[in-house]
This record gives sequence, C-alpha cells and structure tokens, in this order.
Amino acid sequence: MQVDEKLIETSLESLVGRVGDIKVSLQNFLFKIEHEYLTWPQVLDNFALLSGQINTLNKLLKNDHMPILRNLCVLPINVQPDCDEELQRLTENRIHVFNHEVVPNVLRTKYEPDVEKEEQMLINKAVSLQQEEAEKQVFTLNELVSSILELIQSARDDWDGEFSTQQTNLAPSSNDTNILIAAMSSGAGLRKRGGESFSSKPSTARSGHRATPVN
Repeated sequence: MQVDEKLIETSLESLVGRVGDIKVSLQNFLFKIEHEYLTWPQVLDNFALLSGQINTLNKLLKNDHMPILRNLCVLPINVQPDCDEELQRLTENRIHVFNHEVVPNVLRTKYEPDVEKEEQMLINKAVSLQQEEAEKQVFTLNELVSSILELIQSARDDWDGEFSTQQTNLAPSSNDTNILIAAMSSGAGLRKRGGESFSSKPSTARSGHRATPVN
C-alpha cells in the first residue's frame, strides 16, 4: 500500500511538472503575440514547442508505470471556512478557502445537471440523424474547413511577403554605398547654392566663357 502511494505521489509530481511547463510556454507565447512582432517561422516554432510538450505529457500518461488515475477517488481531508495560504499558493490565488461551498465544485467529477441534459440532447440528435443528412453536414463542414485553410494560407503568404519586403528594404544597396563614398571623398553629386556641382578638381572655366591667364 505504501509503495502504491509513493508511486501515485511521484506520478502526480511528474504530471504537475509537465503541465506547468505547458502553462509557462502558453503564457510566453501569448505575451509575445501581444507585445512583439512575430514572423510566421517564429509562430511555428512556438507551436512546435507546445506540441512537443503535449506529446510528452501524453506519453507520460500512457506509460505502463503510470497508475490509472481515473480509478482513484479524491476526498477532502480538512474542510474549513478560514483562509488557507498554502491553498492560495497551490491554486495561484484562485481558491482562498476550502469550505463546504467550494468542495462540490472543485472535486466535481460529473457535469452539472443542465450540462448533462444538454449533452444528452446532442447525443440523441446525433443518433437519430440519417446517414444522408450526416454526409451532407460532413461535406459542408469540410468545405468550411477548406475555406478557413485557404484564408490562413493567404494570410501566411501576405505575412511572409511583408516580412521579405521589410528585410529587402533594410538590406544595404551597393550602388547607394558607392554614391555615398564618392560624395564624401570627392564631393560627387553635391551642389553649391548657385547650382554648381562640387568636383574633385578645381574648374578653370565656366560654360560659354574662355579662361584668361592671369599675369
């Protein structure tokens, strides 16, 4: 019995750690979406990280050494109306007290009666649906999904195009660099106030006039 309790405790600690990693990754991803400009590859990297963490959690749940948690029953050991600081820390201030009002909601293993009734209505509707009507709805749903995928692909192409354009505009131009060097070294392309161009050599004559030597 003690070995089983130790195994359950260790398994729960591993699960809590994996879920905590997923939570941190989600928080970081949402923060980046709200406060940073993400490129499509960066978005895919964040999704890949989340997907890998979720797959790791699923593998942990399917492990042969993992106890079947659904067969376990959670019972409240201490119910009190006073504020519990440890409970606040564990629930990140979502639950402050563990009283008779909170226990049924926190330890609930079934839906509320209204939700169960709604779910049963949906199940009955699905069972009574004719095959032809079901195929028609599936076809409509597939068309809707295809349209959404096309919109996402179009948005992705536009996003990648804008990013490529920005990167191209930021890249230095060799022609502009040469013009800037020539302007700084010899004054090429620069003009005086009168409209004359600077030159690396002094001009000896103006247009339309012959230069006369000075005695």
